Amino acid sequence: MQQLVKGAVRFCQMPRFWQFLTCTGDTVTNEAEAAIALRRRCGIASRSELNTNQEAQSRYTDLIFQFNRYCIRHK
Repeated sequence: MQQLVKGAVRFCQMPRFWQFLTCTGDTVTNEAEAAIALRRRCGIASRSELNTNQEAQSRYTDLIFQFNRYCIRHK
C-alpha cells in the first residue's frame, strides 16, 4: 500500500486537486493545506497511515474516485 502514500503526496502537489478540495468543502490554496484536508477526510494524522489503516485506505480510494469524476466533469 506504499503506493497510496506516494499517490497522496502527488495529489497534494496538484493545483487541480486543490480546486477539487475547495469545491467540495475545504479552502485549499497550497500543498500543505491539501495535505491537511486529505488527512482530515481520511481520518488520519499522517499520510503514512495509508500504509496500514484499512478504513483510511477506503476513504482515500473513495476520495480519489470522486476527484477523478470531478476532473471528467470539469475538463
